[in-house]
Amino acid sequence: MDPFELMNRYPVSAKDVEGAWKRQVRMQIYFPLGLGLLMLGVLIGLIWISRTGDPSIWADLSLVFLFIAAIVLLFLGLVVIVMGVIGVIYLIREMPLPFDRTREAAFDAQASVSEASKIAAKPFIVPQAAAHALITGVRYLAGIFKG
Repeated sequence: MDPFELMNRYPVSAKDVEGAWKRQVRMQIYFPLGLGLLMLGVLIGLIWISRTGDPSIWADLSLVFLFIAAIVLLFLGLVVIVMGVIGVIYLIREMPLPFDRTREAAFDAQASVSEASKIAAKPFIVPQAAAHALITGVRYLAGIFKG
């Protein structure tokens, strides 16, 4: 269906959009902020009324609020990291065929390089191993005759 046709079926005015935006801002920004400030005021009022508001209690209270803020920020960071991991997993699952071919080519190249390095190192390793075996054998025999 054409989006412009849908707009003609359900007329939405700029005033309706602005009203919805304002309601959303009130519910998502001002309401939690006001509720948090109200809770803070109630907590401060309860401590003030109980007359136990010495500096130690105010320090403990401020430390609790700092911990709450840190926990909220760390939780949001954790949510962002988990969403990123889920996004990467989703992208890996939805990889198109050219990426699979590229991955296969990279695995083939890795196997070829590994095989070529073994072949290239063999002329250096085998003579040294033979020389060490010969030297060790001669030392063993010399040890038998010496001793």
